[in-house]
Amino acid sequence: MSMLETNNLGDIWPADMQAEKPALIMVHGPESEAVITYGALKARSNAVARGLVRDGYRRGDRIAILAANVDDYLAAYLGTMQAGCISVPVNWKLPESALHHVLQDSDSLVVFVDEERLASVPAGMKTIRFGGEFEAFLDPGPFEPETMEQDEVAMFLYTSGSTGNPKGVPLTHAGHGWVTVMRVKGAPDTKDHRALVAAPLYHMNALSSAKAVLHGGGTIVQLPVFTADAYIDAAARHQATWMTSVPTMMALVVQQPDRIAERDLSSVKIVRMGSAPATQGLFNQIRACFPGARITYGYGTTEAGPVVFGPHPDGKPLPDLSLGYPMKDPVRLRLEGDAANNIGPGQPHEGELLMWCPANTPGYHKLPAKTDEATTEDGLYRTGDVMREGVAHVQDAARLDVVAEDPQRRVEGGGVRLAKCCHAASEHGGPLSKQPRHCGCAEGGSINLA
Repeated sequence: MSMLETNNLGDIWPADMQAEKPALIMVHGPESEAVITYGALKARSNAVARGLVRDGYRRGDRIAILAANVDDYLAAYLGTMQAGCISVPVNWKLPESALHHVLQDSDSLVVFVDEERLASVPAGMKTIRFGGEFEAFLDPGPFEPETMEQDEVAMFLYTSGSTGNPKGVPLTHAGHGWVTVMRVKGAPDTKDHRALVAAPLYHMNALSSAKAVLHGGGTIVQLPVFTADAYIDAAARHQATWMTSVPTMMALVVQQPDRIAERDLSSVKIVRMGSAPATQGLFNQIRACFPGARITYGYGTTEAGPVVFGPHPDGKPLPDLSLGYPMKDPVRLRLEGDAANNIGPGQPHEGELLMWCPANTPGYHKLPAKTDEATTEDGLYRTGDVMREGVAHVQDAARLDVVAEDPQRRVEGGGVRLAKCCHAASEHGGPLSKQPRHCGCAEGGSINLA
């Protein structure tokens, strides 16, 4: 059985899975790591699923994860979904009140938690601590993943809550199975890659990347938390070929040219950024530090997934800061005011991006009014992201640049995105003009949405 047969996102394994191949290299320190093979990771996720079923958890029950990127994070995440339960990865950087809201709003019945975050769990809530308690919970043995319906929910991710409590975003097995398949289809050589994943696994960026690497048969090099030093060192020590990131991570990395020059990073072939704006200046710095690498730049939302733009259909190279060429059926994209379902010649070249794809959420959890506000009459998600189709590139590629929501903030070649600049307002303390120097968004020039 496989994900394509069971429609179960936890059943992520490649059809030609090599049991002894490293699935996960968990970096514990500069010269310390744990290597977890595909066979071992599958066995651990099976044991999680069996443990949940043994303890009486049923299909649709919510099971939370509140932890850094620990060794067993992915096993807990995948095993929860294999059992037919709903995984709820929780942002442990949230203020305690917001974190408690997520655990309670999601109706989570139990929390897989690491020692450092145990005290953040509301009193009386059942926990299973990674380590000895987790080992005791596991029930080793074979497990056949539940076969899921098309509309059944696999996971809840929560928005940042920069304007109130975080909103729960249910995401389906079928939708994010489609995302995973599309990402591997776009990178058929995934099995040959070692992908460095250092963003937190509660976030779409890291979680989607990890699933794509596993489904494609590659190897994940994973950091518990991101620091620029550890990221550079791990890429060199483990000969990473593919660096996954958000722009602010790379903005910190390129500030260490001496450390980069002292390491052998010739293995790096791809630097992928997403989830936040970047600048041409950052692209230039990355090229200077990783001259042999191709830079890719993606756009996505929690509510509608990360794969609605792709390569040019004729294989033409995309300009820097381009989000890619709009995908066609079943994806529907348009700018506010368009008369057609897809962006293209003859349509308005600027407006709010509206989108639908199989990964769209069925609606915010317990918030029908918010769902209605965010959905057009014909079912497209209102992203809140104002974009421009680059007229100069319309014959070559549909280039979408973020444009200023405030005309007084407009800059050459594009603009700034005030509402959701890179990282949440809670981390930067306010709008773009108040972001710290290390943020790539503060460099000026064209700011484009990733």
